[in-house]
Amino acid sequence: FKQWKHQQERASIMASSNADSPNGSASKEKLLHAQKQLEDQNDTLDRARRIMADTEEVAMEITSELERNRETLETAHGRVREVSGLTNRARRLLQNMNRRAVQQKLAMYVIAAAIVIVIGIILWNLSS
Repeated sequence: FKQWKHQQERASIMASSNADSPNGSASKEKLLHAQKQLEDQNDTLDRARRIMADTEEVAMEITSELERNRETLETAHGRVREVSGLTNRARRLLQNMNRRAVQQKLAMYVIAAAIVIVIGIILWNLSS
């Protein structure tokens, strides 16, 4: 369609100019040159539009990938918080177990000392 339109415009320019006059040829050349410049500019604009469309497509793909990465990061962050909570619970549980073990050892030492004292008292009473 563009080719046909271009040929029609060229034919109308050629027909409207006066070929017999000396200025007609120069006028015709100016018009053809101006038309060529317009075609070049249109081609440049078409290329720019294609580049812009490609750039927009790449930007949309990048945005989509960033959204997927965000979801992945949010999921990982949630898991880290969950593991952190479990770690804190495990730490408290181990502290409680350690405290109970120390209390049990202390109670065992106190009972052992009491037994030794009682045996010592019994032996002292028997010997006297």
